[in-house]
Amino acid sequence: MGEIPGGEKPVPPAPSAPERGEHRTAIRVAVLSSVIAGVAAIVAAAVPGVFTLLSSSDGASTSEVNTPSPPGGVPTTPGAGTFSESPTPSAPGGTASSSADKVRWAKPMRLTYVNLDSVPAQVLSSNSGASAWVNYGTSRNVLYGLNGGVFTTKPSIAAWEGAPHPTRQQCADLISTQGTEKIPIADDSRFCVKTAADRVAYLVIKRFDSASGTYLADVTVWETPQE
Repeated sequence: MGEIPGGEKPVPPAPSAPERGEHRTAIRVAVLSSVIAGVAAIVAAAVPGVFTLLSSSDGASTSEVNTPSPPGGVPTTPGAGTFSESPTPSAPGGTASSSADKVRWAKPMRLTYVNLDSVPAQVLSSNSGASAWVNYGTSRNVLYGLNGGVFTTKPSIAAWEGAPHPTRQQCADLISTQGTEKIPIADDSRFCVKTAADRVAYLVIKRFDSASGTYLADVTVWETPQE
């Protein structure tokens, strides 16, 4: 470029209109970025740890809220750690039942010739095979135990006069020490009976039924300890 006469240097041309517009846009972007960064810093300082943005495996975003744990750190899942427990069946007298006092069956019945080893009790036509039987029609009705043979009876019954509801072992011990062949029977009398299968039964005489000519009794039969 040649010098201008008179010694003056040439003046560079003024920027064109497009160059001035780009310069203003760069200034706006810088200012906006500073504002966004400031707002983000304020929000982060005000609510730290409220939520964390997680990316799922398929690219979708989910938010996970920090939920406080219940007291003691125990999960609040409905029904967790709860269970229902049925009460243990009680033996006669309100004591807890043991394996030695497992009831085979219990029900009211009429006392004639009865096999207490069968379930339910079997009514027989004679005293042959009967665990216990009642001889009616005499001056005193009498309860007999196991048939011991011709005209004999085993000492397999005993009158119970203790607590209203003996255990199996109490009845067994009574028969072992005070067992007899026959005992007069009456209303409200109670008996321990040993069967042919070595089971133990408890009879509570309720009343004499004149319509049938027999005694009504509540009968409980326990299983043996081996059953």
